[in-house]
Amino acid sequence: MVLIEVNDYRSQLNGVTTKLIKILRRYLRQENDFWARKHNPRMPKYKYFVTKKGSFLTGFLPRVVTLMKRAGVEYKIEDKRRIRKMPDMGVAKLHLDDMEIGGNPLKLRDYQLESLVRGYKKTRGIFDLATGAGKTVIMAALVKTWRKKTLVVINSKDLAQQLRGELEEYMDEPVGFIGDGLWQPEQFTVAIDKTLTSSKGKKKRARIKKYLESVEYLIFDEVHHLQSNTWRSISKSCKNASLRHGFSGTPETSTIKRSDGTEGNRDGLLEGYLGPTIHEISTKWLIDAGWLARPLIKVVRNDVYFDSNPLTYNKEYDRIIVGDEFRNRAICELTLSEFKDNGQTIGFVTRIEHGERLMDMMATDFGIPKDGMAFAHGSSYSRDEDIEAFKQGDLPILFGTVLSEGLNFHCDLGIKAGAGKSGIQTKQEIGRILRKEKMANGEVNTDREETVTFVDFQDNGHPWFAKHARRRIRTYKAEEHELEYVDVDDLLK
Repeated sequence: MVLIEVNDYRSQLNGVTTKLIKILRRYLRQENDFWARKHNPRMPKYKYFVTKKGSFLTGFLPRVVTLMKRAGVEYKIEDKRRIRKMPDMGVAKLHLDDMEIGGNPLKLRDYQLESLVRGYKKTRGIFDLATGAGKTVIMAALVKTWRKKTLVVINSKDLAQQLRGELEEYMDEPVGFIGDGLWQPEQFTVAIDKTLTSSKGKKKRARIKKYLESVEYLIFDEVHHLQSNTWRSISKSCKNASLRHGFSGTPETSTIKRSDGTEGNRDGLLEGYLGPTIHEISTKWLIDAGWLARPLIKVVRNDVYFDSNPLTYNKEYDRIIVGDEFRNRAICELTLSEFKDNGQTIGFVTRIEHGERLMDMMATDFGIPKDGMAFAHGSSYSRDEDIEAFKQGDLPILFGTVLSEGLNFHCDLGIKAGAGKSGIQTKQEIGRILRKEKMANGEVNTDREETVTFVDFQDNGHPWFAKHARRRIRTYKAEEHELEYVDVDDLLK
């Protein structure tokens, strides 16, 4: 009989045969990137999630048990985790009744209640909730009702402060903060990832170590970042956290190339540290149910010049994306048209110099008042005020490099002014603009259809950027969004 000793961070197989270890390692492994292996011959072909001595990350427990059953192996589980039971439902209901939004009692939607119940039954796992599903509300409800010493990890100062404010509003309780020079932990705390791993000084490191070991409930927001060494280090340091949940609308890691030429992800890492997906709400489901606006994707065909002699990627990006006159004028024309119709436009750019160029063109060549637009990026001091002004409807035009994660907007037009192949970023950007206008009572009218236009560019003629555009288009099709193709010349007439 195999004994599976289950602990908060890692679990252990005892009494297991060498043959069974080989079977488990064969099925619980992930191929390392092919190109990375070519550059580093010492890198092994596979990363194994079960050691030769039978140790594995506790998030893999469901898969280990399934493989044991398939192999016909008798086993017994010895669960040594500190927290194994659901919270008391009577007490949980009392705390839920205290939750607020805008000073009014918070009423969870049906699917949010389902997420909450699953977060009670499954002490670890990933919530795959599309942008607009209200993941922060669900997170707040879980934190408030579990009532354990909680750490919520996020990778951005701006998003951390925003998340802290939202959690405090929903929970009507103080939420601590660690990061940006502050050390203010409470029972419920939001922290910036790098602050928990990069502090210098023996006393500071000891303080961090002691705090992380005291955490009982560990939450990762935008969980796809858990592939990074920083986040994995935090997960390992919270060795006494029995409760572990991750939240994201795009819980996929960066792509890897396999030996056979196909692509994959490093998603096994997320499962190992947190467990499998326990609830999934897709963008399409939210749109069909009336919670989100329905997007119309306008793909602008733009032929670019390529002399068959590409420079570095950065230089080609500057030439093809940042410096393309027709492309930039089309962006400005679209923005101006929406401005004249008293609509709001949000634009996603990748590089600061591109956003600055577009802002200058809009003001100089297209006559858009400078006080009617703003460019939010990591170095802009007024970005928080600009984002809030846009959300309140006081700013017609907002472009930025910091808008694709953690923010939701109600607007009339979205423009992907930058480029890139990332399916995660593509889904995040379009998801940001699908928020519907709320009624006076703060609720969404699910019976009223709303449509928002999202513009992307198909940069034909360049081997890199044309391929990236095709990948983005495949992402839109996979999400079942409606596509409409137009030529860039038609926008410039």
